Amino acid sequence: MHSKIALLDVDGVLADFIEHYLEIVNECFDTEHAASAITSYDVDECLGLSEDERHTVNREILNLDFARNLSVLPGAVAGFRKLATVCTPVFCTSVLKSNYTWTYDRSAWLDEHLGDGWGREVIYTKLKHLSRGRMFVDDMPYHVEKWMKWNPEGIGVLWKQPYNKNHCPEGAVLTNDWDVLKGLMTDGK
Repeated sequence: MHSKIALLDVDGVLADFIEHYLEIVNECFDTEHAASAITSYDVDECLGLSEDERHTVNREILNLDFARNLSVLPGAVAGFRKLATVCTPVFCTSVLKSNYTWTYDRSAWLDEHLGDGWGREVIYTKLKHLSRGRMFVDDMPYHVEKWMKWNPEGIGVLWKQPYNKNHCPEGAVLTNDWDVLKGLMTDGK
């Protein structure tokens, strides 16, 4: 166990939320939306979903083990393992409020893909900025910016995705390279 803590979001950093969400949308409405259509963090807005369509998708998510069936982003497992050699990773993630089994499914997903035990190293909260660590990694600019304000000595990292790369908070590191994360935890800012 290392004394330095890296707080990691799961969706958009390790797990491919967008891909699975689009599969459900495309099944519900017989569409062919692709990930390239997602140009901002609000997926529903990018797809032009009405309020009724959003409710339909949320009902489908309720019927599925959504968080347990997400794909792993390329390089995430190997990158995570490298990072874990220099710090203690702790997952800091939000709960999809429309899905009652989210926390169970998320913990099971972490255990399945990263190894038994990682599913217990999770902080479930919308108030991510209140979590303490040396580094905070998230794909949502808002969370990174707010965390950095509350943790001025820490390292805020916006995990680069097509939908956020133009919205990096000032002072944050923009990357989707696990070696960069490892270096930040080894060398500091």
